[in-house]
Amino acid sequence: MHPQSTSPQPEGATGTRRLRIAAWSLGALILLVPAVVMQFTDEVNWGPEDFGAAAVLVLVAGTALEFTVRKSGNTAYRLAAGVAIFAGFALIWVNLAVGLTGPEGDPFDLIYGAVILTALAGAGLARFEAPGMARAMFAAAAVHVLIIAIALLAGKHHSPVTSVGEIAGGNGVFMLFWIWSALLFRKAAEPSQS
Repeated sequence: MHPQSTSPQPEGATGTRRLRIAAWSLGALILLVPAVVMQFTDEVNWGPEDFGAAAVLVLVAGTALEFTVRKSGNTAYRLAAGVAIFAGFALIWVNLAVGLTGPEGDPFDLIYGAVILTALAGAGLARFEAPGMARAMFAAAAVHVLIIAIALLAGKHHSPVTSVGEIAGGNGVFMLFWIWSALLFRKAAEPSQS
């Protein structure tokens, strides 16, 4: 028998590789769905700029997930990062598609850049270490609370396309994702976690 030329893969490496393939496949599917739906309805009408923006979002989210997989083998850390990446991806997607606190294209929705910047700046300051990442995600949730207050003070709930419940509910969903991510990062920081 000849010795194998490649070293055996560590336990769990096959599962990680499959998860990564599934994640990138999902990203490709996200881009494919609108192209297929456009063949059957006029409700979806994407141009090259829409597909380009979606491709950039998928690429950035996928690259961030790849970084996370390489950064830590800690399951809680990976889940926390996945939730945060999803929250950021979905927040940008929703605002580009329909807006979160008003009609599509409302300049007020640019305020959500503060949430993304808070999460990214906090992650950078924390050097992507779990305890600091937890604080960064809690800060992103707090920015959403502030945005609710600003939107209501600005009278956004008087728009015919939104209400107090929609503003609070939409932002509340994103707040829950940031808090969930923070709690998972906090769990990842516990000494018993590997």
